[in-house]
Amino acid sequence: MKKLLKSLLVISMVVLVSGCGDKKEEVQNQGETPKQEATEKTYKCSLTSNDVVNGYKLESLYEIYAKDDVVKKVVTEEKVTSEDNAILDTFETTLNDTYKATDEAYGGYDYEIVRSGDELVSTTTIDYSAMDLKKYVEDNSVLKSYVNDNNELTVEGIKKLYTSLGATCD
Repeated sequence: MKKLLKSLLVISMVVLVSGCGDKKEEVQNQGETPKQEATEKTYKCSLTSNDVVNGYKLESLYEIYAKDDVVKKVVTEEKVTSEDNAILDTFETTLNDTYKATDEAYGGYDYEIVRSGDELVSTTTIDYSAMDLKKYVEDNSVLKSYVNDNNELTVEGIKKLYTSLGATCD
C-alpha cells in the first residue's frame, strides 16, 4: 500500500507539470507581421506503469501547449486499470482530492474523473494563465528548477521532469 501511495504522489506531481516531445504546430496570429509572429507548439509525452505487485496499470498521455517555449496549458489523460476496486477507490479519491485542493489553492484546473468497470479515466486541463504558478512554486520549491526567471514553466524544464520520471516523448 505504501508503494501505491508513493505512486499516487508521483502522479500528482506529474499531472501538474506534464508534457514533452517534438510535435510542433506553428501558428501566426492574424494581424501580426512575420517579425511579431507568435510561435505556438504542441508537445506530447506518455508514461506507462504496470505495478504487478499492487495490481494496477497506469497509462498517462500528456499534451502540452507552449508559446515561445513557455508552457501555457496541459491536457492530461490518465487511465488506471485494475481488477481490485479498492485500488480504483484509492486512485479516485486521491485524484479528486488532489485536483480539488490544488484548484482551490492555485486555480487553473478543470478535471473529470470517470469510472467504468475495472477502469478509471481522469481527464485534466491545467491552464497556467489562470493558475497562481508563482505561489505554487513558492509552496513547492522542487519546481524552481523547471521555471524561468518570470516564474513560468518552460518546455526544457518539463522535459527534464519527465525524463527523470521515465516518460517517453515523441
